[in-house]
Amino acid sequence: VAFLRSHGDQKAHHAALYSQIKDRSTLSVRAGAAEADLRRTADLIARHAGDPMTFVGVCPSNLLSFSEGYFREAHALARETSAALHVHAARDREEVEFSLALWGRRPIERLADLGVLDERTVIVHGMLATPREAGLMAEAGAAVAHSAVEVANILARVPDIPALRARGIRVGLGCDNAVNDMWEVVRAAWLLHLTGRGIESYDPEILPEADVLAMATCEAAAALGIAQEVGSLEPGKRADLQVLDGAAPHLRPVQDLLPELVRNATRAEVTDVLIGGRPALVAGRHVAEPGPLRAEAEAVAARLRPLIEPRRYRPVTARRLCC
Repeated sequence: VAFLRSHGDQKAHHAALYSQIKDRSTLSVRAGAAEADLRRTADLIARHAGDPMTFVGVCPSNLLSFSEGYFREAHALARETSAALHVHAARDREEVEFSLALWGRRPIERLADLGVLDERTVIVHGMLATPREAGLMAEAGAAVAHSAVEVANILARVPDIPALRARGIRVGLGCDNAVNDMWEVVRAAWLLHLTGRGIESYDPEILPEADVLAMATCEAAAALGIAQEVGSLEPGKRADLQVLDGAAPHLRPVQDLLPELVRNATRAEVTDVLIGGRPALVAGRHVAEPGPLRAEAEAVAARLRPLIEPRRYRPVTARRLCC
């Protein structure tokens, strides 16, 4: 599990494109907040240093909420602890407008100016990255976490993932809390790029299934800087694997296994899971009782609901709650 935490130290006021006729984007920094928050992250990294199940990253999440000082200190912490530095960048139009208004630079250009763009940096999304920004990422050795489902969630641009990978940029598939299911994520990525870019250019192999599966496994591990431990089945690495029931009707007959898995496999066919060589799921049943975790998740969801509900385009109706 790749785990991230952070709390911003900066308050941003974003004046959108037409608002800037009479208004300007501004920011204000809360003194001392960066140091206090990064101490919490450092403690979390130390707590899980010997935990093979958890990889903790440093997460100055975005340019609007995190100050220049936070970014520089977070970068230093990432290098000191060999952790990855995760930044949501080139995600949406508002972020690009804010960055241009404050610094005259696009988001990834701004990160390069701050000196925090290097081989430990993971750019989350990068949907609006320009060719110049892609060149900066490639030159620095930075990686990209691509969440196909989140592209639809925020109505953003379909990033040119083949072009990024052609530059040698490591790209891993992510979920950004949208869909935490590997098989849904790989199918979403395949469909998104086939419909969003493949149809336009009449290119059915715009993003081949083999590349999609690689981005969910070995390339994702490389993007996080943990490819020496996970991501593929090799001597010396942890035995993390899934076993699928190949007798499922929609997986038969087999003509070309790999693309058929990306297109058709679901979590319903997963019968066994090994994590570090230890069984976590056996014959479809969890080894550990999931009941307490479910109850805890429901309690957290209840606390978050009043915070999230006002941000929806439409409120949750009784019908939707019932469904």
